[in-house]
Amino acid sequence: MATKAHLAGNARYLEKLDDIKIRVPAGDRQKYRDFAESQGMSLNRLVVALLDGAMSGEISVSNLFKEEDFSK
Repeated sequence: MATKAHLAGNARYLEKLDDIKIRVPAGDRQKYRDFAESQGMSLNRLVVALLDGAMSGEISVSNLFKEEDFSK
């Protein structure tokens, strides 16, 4: 059982973070977790790394989508 000090420490840590929720097709979550694990990181870390790479220009996302994907 967690102590009050432990719970307080967890609360202080979580105050420094934001949550982002994404939705994926049913059954795909485990596939994404497995891929992240194969890269030596958590799914969260993989998503953050990919976003950071795209924002810095190290990763190009323009070839991932077709123009009609944005017309809806």
